[in-house]
Amino acid sequence: MRITIKDKNSVKDYKPKGKAIIIRIEDVYPIKDLKYSDLYLEEKRFFFLDIDYDMDYSITEQEIIEIYNFVNNYKNKIDEIVVQCVYGQGRSPAVAFAIAKLFNFEEPSGEFPDRNHFILDKFLNFFKS
Repeated sequence: MRITIKDKNSVKDYKPKGKAIIIRIEDVYPIKDLKYSDLYLEEKRFFFLDIDYDMDYSITEQEIIEIYNFVNNYKNKIDEIVVQCVYGQGRSPAVAFAIAKLFNFEEPSGEFPDRNHFILDKFLNFFKS
């Protein structure tokens, strides 16, 4: 399974490779409601901040479950998962690497030194129990 990480600008021109779904991670109050439905089988949007501690706008357990279920529902029907956040550096790499680990998919290619380890660890630790 191919997992691609994009930022808010590069995702606009990106054409998925085969059948794909997109996970969009945005700030709590989105400025614009862009949709990419014509390029993807389904689009799921989440609103949490790129912070490294628990607070009101951190990723929640419910969001972790929704992301997991979304991928699990499509994992045998698609060729690619696109994960997009504002800068493509913190939240989307964290979620993409968590998905790769949980589903035993190939990790996204590229360097992501700023991926949010709080989000990644929270996501993975949720499924350890």
